[in-house]
Amino acid sequence: MHLTCKIHSFVYGLLWPLFFFLSLPLAKGQTLYGAWEDGFGNDFFQVLDVGTCEICLGGSICGTGQTYEVEVMSTGNFLVSNGGLSICSPSGGLIQDLGVPSYQAVGIGGGLYYYSGFNVGLGLYNANTGTTQTIGALPANFLLTSGGDFFYVNGILYALGQNLTTLSWEIYEINLTNPSLSTFVSAPPLINPQGVATVGNTIYIVDWPGVGSMIYNYNLSNNTLTAECYYNSIVLYGLGGLPPSVTPLSCGCTTNAGSMTVGTANVCTNETATLAHNGNQQLESDDLLQFILFSDPLDTLGSILIQSNSNSFTYDPLTMVPNTTYYVAAIAGNNMNGNVDLTDPCLDISNAPELIWRPVPTVSLQASPVPVCQGGCQTIIVTFTGAPPFTFNFSSPGGDGIALPFSDFVGNFQFCPQPGTPTGPLLLEATFVSDLWCTCP
Repeated sequence: MHLTCKIHSFVYGLLWPLFFFLSLPLAKGQTLYGAWEDGFGNDFFQVLDVGTCEICLGGSICGTGQTYEVEVMSTGNFLVSNGGLSICSPSGGLIQDLGVPSYQAVGIGGGLYYYSGFNVGLGLYNANTGTTQTIGALPANFLLTSGGDFFYVNGILYALGQNLTTLSWEIYEINLTNPSLSTFVSAPPLINPQGVATVGNTIYIVDWPGVGSMIYNYNLSNNTLTAECYYNSIVLYGLGGLPPSVTPLSCGCTTNAGSMTVGTANVCTNETATLAHNGNQQLESDDLLQFILFSDPLDTLGSILIQSNSNSFTYDPLTMVPNTTYYVAAIAGNNMNGNVDLTDPCLDISNAPELIWRPVPTVSLQASPVPVCQGGCQTIIVTFTGAPPFTFNFSSPGGDGIALPFSDFVGNFQFCPQPGTPTGPLLLEATFVSDLWCTCP
């Protein structure tokens, strides 16, 4: 007899939701820099245009720990607050660890930067002399650590922080001589603000509304917020403007297909293979994210077998061959009639983990036509297809078998009918077979 079966499908990796960003205005606007963590402990700065809401990856940020603030210095370097205060190059190299605690910082011009950190109410860093000094404590019920920020407008230093009594977010005008005497200004209706940046007298605030990041234009005189940009998939931990001496980076192509989970998926030919995407794509407003299964990594677009909105694929015997390596990638580009336009000049393709379809194992049993007497045994020849080692089991009116291991494609075992087995033909039925990759049923 010969055993064939259907095998239950399984999911390779994890499914992550698809994300987008929403552009509200359309005119080119101011460029801001924001701090962003990729979910794997790596910090980067993002380049934002608050007119078009374009956003793109600018480069890595030096230091260890979560980056809460990135302040662009007049030299083009970054003053980074991640629990400590450091100077980083735009390429991510550490220039200097200033050796003071800092969660938030702001430049006021002339090489002067105010900062605040654990056990430091208000500090001052002078880039001209390379020195730091602690000025004094902020108001007792005012918290300025991982949330909030400093900002400097019309010659006045402000701080956005949390009132520890009411838990509301409040803005104080900072007394530079005695910070503990800083005075309340307003309480903007924010949920979890993470950074403030100013361009001239325009104030931008990044807030976490629950998912992603919202950029607001804040009017200090009447305490109102105007939404500028919403990024569903990007959580910004800080926000900084650019000094006049610094030329902003241009995003150019901002389309990013994100990344696939690294690894090789070995999937049986009658399973559904789902290769996980990390949900870290960045799409322009007219973009689409899709997934492709292809055969040649040296000719990705020329060897596409399937292009789909889903990252799940099934085996097609007309176009695919078992035990052959295929590849799965995410692609992002302009939406052309429901598919990614493969001619889009900003087309982006992710990394491509391997997918190998494995054939379902089979087993066949063969017995000698010579009858077996009561109390006797007979040798059963077993033949497999698939990838060794194999395990199989069987049932029969003369007694069920136990799971039998075999290291090669052909083997045998002794079948001894139990006492009382009726005379006549006996049916041995294979009930289970597995190989290196697959199990049946």
